Amino acid sequence: MISKGVVDKPAHSTAPVGHPCSGRRLPSFRVRVPHLRLGLRAVTDFLRHHDQPISKYVLLDHMDWMSSYQPRALAAEWEWILARARGDARIIFRSAHAAPRYLQALELGPARGRLSDRLRFHPELAGKLQAQDRVHTYAGSHIADVRV
Repeated sequence: MISKGVVDKPAHSTAPVGHPCSGRRLPSFRVRVPHLRLGLRAVTDFLRHHDQPISKYVLLDHMDWMSSYQPRALAAEWEWILARARGDARIIFRSAHAAPRYLQALELGPARGRLSDRLRFHPELAGKLQAQDRVHTYAGSHIADVRV
């Protein structure tokens, strides 16, 4: 997640020595992107402790797993994503599914509003960019803006 170009870094890192996020293997990356701070935290934990609005989210495919095994945690994560998002925030994420069911089924907050009603998706742009993907690991790439 990016907030004014900075990613949160906890006071201590839990990355094992030699892991790319441990910092020991990133000196050239840190030179090229000096304002970036790396951290290892669950998304929800990061957002709970981050009080600045966030304009860009780049999320991995962890939501596929969460939708099956931790659906309440996934709902909480999306609630925090939306709570911390700026009005013009963009969210980019990938999935093993071209159309993940949780995007339509997930209900958020006390009013149980649907996640899909809170986002404006850009399937044409996502499809165009996915076609340029060299790895083709994911069936679905998604780009969405937060609806104000």
